[in-house]
Amino acid sequence: MSRTFARMVEHLHRFDSGRGSVRAWSIGIARNAVIDQLRTQVGRSGDPEAVERLPDAALDPAGVLEADERD
Repeated sequence: MSRTFARMVEHLHRFDSGRGSVRAWSIGIARNAVIDQLRTQVGRSGDPEAVERLPDAALDPAGVLEADERD
């Protein structure tokens, strides 16, 4: 969660209330962080199809945030 918060602070100047709510914007940032992390893991494993085999729940930002808080 701290990485997501840091990205939010870093990109706060990009937030446009005309395009959506803060909640939607922050969930988008969390989702992109999850995708970045998965891409990093795939790159290390050498298996480019690994992301395709993940359950949809693995791309759930709320679930990832909860897991990140537990770490």
